[in-house]
Amino acid sequence: MIFQTGMSATASEVVYRSVVSGITVTSTVAILQEGEPVVLDTTTSGVVGQQVIRALSVTNIGANRVLVGAVHGSIPHQGIGLACVYGVHPVRLKEAATVAAFDLLVPDLNSTATNLTAFGQGAWIARTLTDTDINYQSRAAVVVVAPGTAVSGTTGITQGSAFIRAL
Repeated sequence: MIFQTGMSATASEVVYRSVVSGITVTSTVAILQEGEPVVLDTTTSGVVGQQVIRALSVTNIGANRVLVGAVHGSIPHQGIGLACVYGVHPVRLKEAATVAAFDLLVPDLNSTATNLTAFGQGAWIARTLTDTDINYQSRAAVVVVAPGTAVSGTTGITQGSAFIRAL
């Protein structure tokens, strides 16, 4: 694992992890894009745990147990790129989702949106933090720091900002 830290006037104490896209080069789905959530690939690649993919659904990864982080930039199929594993970073919101500060985010697919080939298909959806979630067992957290609403996933990426702790 190679960690890279980022520091600028707009990014402080941000940690990126190098990742390899587990999406095969022959796939016709969109490449991984800025702010998309990625999880460890545990089934499709020949090197289990070394590559990342999009979550299949919010219910399939509801506890974020294999969450790696949010994509930084874009990552071509079977290419190498970066994922934010700690710090405040842009996150792609699921179509028509509304998030409020302190909402907990979990990975999901933008399966209801159309024409996403150029924009990626992974997104984040809110899970409101309640008293019953205090003992959240994920060891990872993605928490909204600025409210936002995703209007449409058909014409591009709607981003919000979240604090990510997926180390």
